[in-house]
Amino acid sequence: MNADFTIVGMGPAGIAAALKLSQAGFRVRIVEALPKPAVKPCGWGIPQPDKLPFKIPEEAILSHVDGATLYVNGEHVLDYTGNNLGLIVDKPRMLLMLAEEYGIDVSFKDYFNPRCSGGECSNVILAPGVSFYKGEKINAVQLHLETDNAWSNFFEFHFDPYIIGYYWVFPTGRHKVKVGVGGFKPVKELTKHLELFIRRDERLRSGKRVSRLEGAQLAVDGVKLPHMPPYVIGEAAGFVYPLTGEGIRPSIISGWSLGEALSEGSDPVKALGNSDVSWKIKLQHKILEAVKSLTPERRAGFLSNLNPEVIIKIGLGDFTKYSLLRLALKSPRGLASILRSFI
Repeated sequence: MNADFTIVGMGPAGIAAALKLSQAGFRVRIVEALPKPAVKPCGWGIPQPDKLPFKIPEEAILSHVDGATLYVNGEHVLDYTGNNLGLIVDKPRMLLMLAEEYGIDVSFKDYFNPRCSGGECSNVILAPGVSFYKGEKINAVQLHLETDNAWSNFFEFHFDPYIIGYYWVFPTGRHKVKVGVGGFKPVKELTKHLELFIRRDERLRSGKRVSRLEGAQLAVDGVKLPHMPPYVIGEAAGFVYPLTGEGIRPSIISGWSLGEALSEGSDPVKALGNSDVSWKIKLQHKILEAVKSLTPERRAGFLSNLNPEVIIKIGLGDFTKYSLLRLALKSPRGLASILRSFI
C-alpha cells in the first residue's frame, strides 16, 4: 500500500491519528515493531470516555466505572460518583477493533526507519511510546488478581506521600482487579511497597495472582515536541497527566489533534503545543513539582485538606481557564497561586 502517512506505533495515539486522517480521506499505514499492540503494562482506565473523539467498541469494555474513592496515607478522603465516569478497557483488543472498523492497514513486527530529515519527514508520525520520551519518567508495577471479594465498579486511589505516588485498584471484572503502584522510587522498592499494600488489605491478600509482576515507566515531565517533522504524539511526546499518570485519554487526544491539523493544512506542532490537553498537562506538571518540594508530612496534609472538587477537577483535567478562578478560591495559598498563574 502506498500511504500518504506512515504512523510508527499502534498505541492509543497512533490509532487516533490514523482514524482522523483516514476519515479525512488520506491513505494511512501503521507500522508496529511488536507482534501485537499495547504490550506496555497499564491500568487500562479511561475517565470521561464521552469526551473522546470516537466511541470505544463495546466488546472491548471490561467494566463501566461508577465512581472513584480516594485515600491519603491510609485515611479515606472522598468518594466521587458521576454519570459515565470511566471505563476499564481491554486496550489491545480496543486498538485492534478500531483498526478493523476503520479499515486501517497495520504491519506488525515492522521496524520502520524513515531515513529522512526535516521536511522530508512530513508524512511520518512517531508514536512509539514512553521509551522514546526524553523527559523525566517514574516507575510503576502492577499485578492482576482474582479474589473472593466482589468488587464495586469504582476506581480506588491510595496516595502515599512518601513515594510521591499512589496505589491503584481497578476492577476488571466482578472478582478481578488490577492493583499497582507508581512513584518516584526504584522498581525494587516499589515492588516491596506493593507487596506490603496487598498484605495489609484483607480484600486483596487472599487473591490469586493471575499475572507475573508487570513493570513500566510513565512520562511525567510535560509535553516535549520537536520543532520539525517527523511529528511525535502520545506518551513519546509526554501526553500523560503528570499528577495521575493517566495516558490513554491524553494520548488519543494528541493523535486526533495532529490528524486534524494535518487534514486542515495547519501547523501540526503549533496545534499540539497550543492544544487544551497540552495546557492542562503543563499545569499538572507545575503542581507536581510543587508537591515534590514538600516534606512527606506536609505533602500528606496538603492532599488531605484539599477541597474534593479541586481534587477531582484537577486530577481529571476537567477544567477550563474560566473555572480555575473558582477552583483557586477553594484552594490553599500555594496551589491557588499556581492556578491563578494559568488564568
